[in-house]
Amino acid sequence: MGCERTIDEITRWSRMDNDTKLAVLQDVVARKRAAKLNNDQQSPITPSKPSKSDITALGVPGKRSTGCE
Repeated sequence: MGCERTIDEITRWSRMDNDTKLAVLQDVVARKRAAKLNNDQQSPITPSKPSKSDITALGVPGKRSTGCE
């Protein structure tokens, strides 16, 4: 299991401001939802905007996570 961030996002993470990090985390939630849909062999749909709890579960921008660095 990975953190679902792209190599570019991981590389730039330490230089991102919190708003940009939050946007990346929103994209991560959408990617995970899309991957789950694909794994469930359902037709892909446009993922909805992640909820605040989805984002909170991924960690707080600006804080070090226990996921990938």
